[in-house]
Amino acid sequence: MADTPDDTRTTDRTGRGTGNVPLDRRTGGKTTASKQTGGDIQGEVYSELGKMLPVKRRNSIELDQRDVSIGRPRYAGATHITKNLAVKPNYISGGGDLMNHANVEIHLYDKGREQPMTHRYLRDWAYYPSDPNKRIATIRKGDALTPVPSDTKRFLWDPPSTTDAPGQQNILQDKRGTYLYLQEFLAGNPKTGGYYYQVLTMLDPDATSRIQVKNTIPLTPSDFQNLQKIIADPNFERGYVSKFLIDNLPGTVQSDTGIDSTIPNIVQQKKQGKAKR
Repeated sequence: MADTPDDTRTTDRTGRGTGNVPLDRRTGGKTTASKQTGGDIQGEVYSELGKMLPVKRRNSIELDQRDVSIGRPRYAGATHITKNLAVKPNYISGGGDLMNHANVEIHLYDKGREQPMTHRYLRDWAYYPSDPNKRIATIRKGDALTPVPSDTKRFLWDPPSTTDAPGQQNILQDKRGTYLYLQEFLAGNPKTGGYYYQVLTMLDPDATSRIQVKNTIPLTPSDFQNLQKIIADPNFERGYVSKFLIDNLPGTVQSDTGIDSTIPNIVQQKKQGKAKR
């Protein structure tokens, strides 16, 4: 059986890349991870004794709180159907390209002051269920998947920014079956630390889709720097060709769109909604 996107038996089990202290792989709960907002922390606190020391802001990650794809160059000319789905005209095929995406917003702090994200790395995995009749609604953890060959299994540079709308752009009809696309991200700043997280895009042939953000792990500056060293190692690809960057991942899903309606159904619902007004 091929490794699945949910396979948490992934990388070396020695804690490599995290110094002498194993990386804390605990992930936040679905509500906690998606509600962390560094901007909500009050800058100054007062008590009956007078002004107290400012509360230091800490790194935060927000998931699917808003559509951060709007205004981004890659989405220019797209129609935004939902917070997680846009359609872009495709002049080559004459149809429309689906742009399924998550919404990730990361704020980084050092001594209470916000710092820019300086590094973001991306690695992706693509699969089709070995059973061609499997669909998003029937896929289960442990189902056999057939991997799509990839040119590289190294992490690639991804332009860093506070907001990101990672996902996959596909033509409307994929006759090969349900498509699963998993992205691993390492994002942050060596001075502040950052986050490791995964984005899973699922797409049925009829354009039914689902987006999940999972295994979100906060990284200390030391964690981040050590993981940078691991992915920069010339032998990285050889050792991690079938493994995730971090091992023993719990598979926790922090954000889930659920199974979205097909494009024709969404368009029909919008037309019906306008007709009732």
